[in-house]
Amino acid sequence: NEMTNFYTRSNVEATSFMAGGFFGYTQQNAILKNVYSAGTVTNVQDSAAFMGAVGSTTIQNAHFDHTLAPYDAIGKFDYGDPTT
Repeated sequence: NEMTNFYTRSNVEATSFMAGGFFGYTQQNAILKNVYSAGTVTNVQDSAAFMGAVGSTTIQNAHFDHTLAPYDAIGKFDYGDPTT
């Protein structure tokens, strides 16, 4: 499951948990490369500016517009803290 060279300019109004400007939840084996999110996010539980929750995911060169969605990039890490 790989997404490369994608962007979104959508506005997200979450009514539940795990919402994000680019992705709500990646559970396992996702690969995101060269991705960008520029839109607003209405924050609820485990939500964030870029991704609501992250499982086993590789993220390279990802960006979001903090002025539009002034939250942390990731709302929740499912499998512990991230590695770099």
